Amino acid sequence: AISQALVEIMGGRIEVTSTVGVGSTFAFTIAWPLAARPERRAATGVDWLSSGRPERRRRDDAATHESAGRERPGSGPADPSTLPGRSSPIPPTPGLRILLAEDNVINQKVAQLMLARGGHRVDTVSDGLEAVQAVGAVAYDVVLMDVHMPVMDGLEAARRIRGLGDSIRQPVIIALTASATTEARQACLEAGMDLYLTKPIRPAELAETLATVTGAGTVLGDCPDAAPIASRPDDAVIDYEVLGYLDDVGAETKGWLLRSFAGQGESRLRAISAGIEALDHEHVVELAHRLRGSSATVGASALAAVCAEIEVAATRQEPITAGQVARLGTAMDRTLSALEPFMHPVREPEPEPESA
Repeated sequence: AISQALVEIMGGRIEVTSTVGVGSTFAFTIAWPLAARPERRAATGVDWLSSGRPERRRRDDAATHESAGRERPGSGPADPSTLPGRSSPIPPTPGLRILLAEDNVINQKVAQLMLARGGHRVDTVSDGLEAVQAVGAVAYDVVLMDVHMPVMDGLEAARRIRGLGDSIRQPVIIALTASATTEARQACLEAGMDLYLTKPIRPAELAETLATVTGAGTVLGDCPDAAPIASRPDDAVIDYEVLGYLDDVGAETKGWLLRSFAGQGESRLRAISAGIEALDHEHVVELAHRLRGSSATVGASALAAVCAEIEVAATRQEPITAGQVARLGTAMDRTLSALEPFMHPVREPEPEPESA
């Protein structure tokens, strides 16, 4: 279902042929024109961590293409995407080769779909060490780097990538983090990152940031104001603006993502409770952080807030109260109840064949 959604988003089609006892072959076709990537420039409206860094990161594309032996295909989206409640489309961006370093499966899928909609080629890794290894092997234009990952975090991965110097084609590194503090921004800058996006990722901000990398960016403030979203009884539980960002991937794919979130969320809730009982603070920090990230991505703001509270307490090795555990369970129950209508979209009935 995910592969089909990715292909259809880019205006293509996917086919399958099967042979009993042998296996299945999947093939897809997508019309992508070749596109030259313009020079990057700094632009207003996008959070460059250092005004001088874009110039220092400029690369010699001609030399890179010569060593590769061929031009890299790129494209814009088949149809321009439009934000919920906005009348202006996201500016088209030439296709980029992007590495997504993110350990949360839900966040991975959502980011992949957003990037595919923009016509970008995306590879995915799940920790910082894999990111360093991937950058050493492939000339990426951009690395979207989650700051908090297992094995090696995003900050250390960025430092190691910058430490490779001119032995690789240095990419633009964009930090992905739920923290918007000055300290977090400074840590990303010192690690060698270029840009900064806060989670949950919003399509307009992602598109604008990537457009700035290629020099095609516009100012976010120039977009018309979003139309007001009608209030609902469970507005304190769900941020419907964030949830609405998943509409672009289609109802079926959105339902699949939400069902995956529900299944993973319930299992992580049990694991968090077990970790709290065992006083395993390190494990609780990891689990609460992951649940917080995926909750924010699907708009489960109340659940994300309780996860953040528990994550902070566990990080400080403070006792986690029975009240906090109860609030976590209640937030999960209310979240799943609010998301239920979106998990199982109703299919439109097939048209009946006309009678002869």
